[in-house]
Amino acid sequence: MDLDASVSILKGFGKKRVDALEKENIKTIKDLISFFPSRYEDRTKIGSFENRDHDITIRATILKKGSIRFINSKRNFIIFSVKDDHGNLGEIIFFNQPYLINQLKPDETYYFYGRVNSDKKLPRIYSPKFASIEETEFLTITPIYKKISGVPPALIQKTIPEILGKIKIDDFLPEKYKSNNRIIDLNQMYHLLHQPVQTKDIYIASNRLKLNEALKINAGITFLKNEKLVTDLVINNFNVLKPFIKKLPFELTDSQKWVLRDILRDLESGFLMNRMIQGDVGSGKTIIAIICAYLFCLNGLQVAYMAPTEILAKQHFETFKEYFKDYNFNIELLVGSQNKVETERIREGLRNGTINIVIGTHSLFQENTDFYNLGLIVTDEQHRFGVKQRGQLENKGQAHILVMSATPIPRTLALTFYGDLDLSVIDQMPLGRKKVKTSVHSIKKLNKILKFTEQEIKLGHQAFIVCPFIEESEELKEVISVDKAYREIKKKYGKHFRIESLHSKLSNDEQEKIIDRFNNGEIDLLIATSIIEVGINVPNVSVIIILSADRFGLSQLHQLRGRTGRSSIQSYCFLLSDNQNEITRERLSIIANCHDGQKIAEADLKLRGPGEYFGFQQSGFNSLRFINPLKDKKVFEQAKDLIEEIFKSKKAEDMICKDYLIKEFNNESKYITLD
Repeated sequence: MDLDASVSILKGFGKKRVDALEKENIKTIKDLISFFPSRYEDRTKIGSFENRDHDITIRATILKKGSIRFINSKRNFIIFSVKDDHGNLGEIIFFNQPYLINQLKPDETYYFYGRVNSDKKLPRIYSPKFASIEETEFLTITPIYKKISGVPPALIQKTIPEILGKIKIDDFLPEKYKSNNRIIDLNQMYHLLHQPVQTKDIYIASNRLKLNEALKINAGITFLKNEKLVTDLVINNFNVLKPFIKKLPFELTDSQKWVLRDILRDLESGFLMNRMIQGDVGSGKTIIAIICAYLFCLNGLQVAYMAPTEILAKQHFETFKEYFKDYNFNIELLVGSQNKVETERIREGLRNGTINIVIGTHSLFQENTDFYNLGLIVTDEQHRFGVKQRGQLENKGQAHILVMSATPIPRTLALTFYGDLDLSVIDQMPLGRKKVKTSVHSIKKLNKILKFTEQEIKLGHQAFIVCPFIEESEELKEVISVDKAYREIKKKYGKHFRIESLHSKLSNDEQEKIIDRFNNGEIDLLIATSIIEVGINVPNVSVIIILSADRFGLSQLHQLRGRTGRSSIQSYCFLLSDNQNEITRERLSIIANCHDGQKIAEADLKLRGPGEYFGFQQSGFNSLRFINPLKDKKVFEQAKDLIEEIFKSKKAEDMICKDYLIKEFNNESKYITLD
């Protein structure tokens, strides 16, 4: 059977089912056998009703004929009284299946598989799978696949083992690496994942699957790292930096100085720089970009600074103009909302070299934007762009690359997903900054907190209130929206201080005007969505109140908190939530007690899982559903060691393996994004 053949050749897979599978990116036989189970039902473990709140198989005898009860005219349930092998009484419940009254007979013994529910007087199992005790094949580990609309689950469960019985999958990993490291064969991995006999089979096979992913990533990153390009861009006037840095209105931290040294070493190396600067919110990354821009401009090269939003681009534009007001640099802004005449004027200036620095958004990497002598590309909040978009800008010329990220990414992930970038970390905050005092409260404390906020505003400070949604939701009535908060707070406090709202439904012009007024101190309290998460830098803000804080991720809460504490004044962050879920309370407690973005990101990943953390789409690294970059560090380390050996080797089998892994990486990495 040809693994590249269409699933349409399979029995039972007509056009409608083939179309349904195609929506899940399952087109070929190989795609289908690579559609791995999302979970397993282990029916081999036989327990009793004492195994509360566990999925378990129970051997139980029906005590009397089941009775039917009606919920309404269309809904009913059947209840059976049973006794398990250990003498424990319990109940089995089935919904809308009245025919089972005659199928499950008194005094007969059956296997029932399901979760023992202990919220009633007698333990219950709702809608269990069952079989007579003669059907011993019921006691297996059963793979459960993600539901695909239009394709019966039973068809997939039946077809995949049939395919595996007819084919042998060639392994891309040479035999010597498998035998030396006790790695199972790829063919065996497929069989064990789809047809496990015991639970350890799943563990062994999953480890091979995780290793495959780690090998692919490490191969791609190593390839990119080895592709460093020699550059003709000449930076030979480094002496200009000292007087510029001396004129800054503050002293750089030691951490910032070390990052600058890293950058200067890159520029002196003769190779193109490809460096990521990672630093917590407010750590001073932007000034590094400004210093670099100054260096490149005085060496006759252009600088492009790419921001994720127009609001942020405009703020950086104003910041750059302020720092370079005493220098003869032509700085322009290029964003999507500009008219055609203005856009073409700027593009012409970039083409003929009369523009030294351009700040912009995605407009910078459109096909009709060309540069005269582009020397430096800075991408801000790079996780919001993705590798493909960054690559489009890099194709504008042989330029040095500087990636800025305030998003706290665990170091394991940074080294894994940005392994093609050299990493510099700013791990010190500017002198004089105080930690933002953070606390968790119930919603009923809002009025008391607003009274406190009023006192802060009377001291001349400003404040934010952040809500998860713009408008009220019928489904989520407990979540306070921007509209509701604005109406109610404006009504109560509008006479005492100036209040405004900010959200994405406003036009760019309206948003810009509100932000300008807030920056200028004309607004005391700004009620907004998470639109303020990046790019708003108002040192006068001393309070941020985050309503329905449980609706935000930990890293996002940390970013929002970073809108305060940007000066020497004491700042406060109030997290309000009535959600009593244990994990939710633990997450909010972490934010309240920790100010280290790296630790918060790691905690976020552990509590939420990698898939939720990344928010990957199907076109991205969605295949990382099996590997956790924090928990599976040993797998990553093993993969890294193997890739080093494979890349050093000149043997044919190793070179074939290397080419295969790089090709697989390239197929998936085009759209990688951490947003």
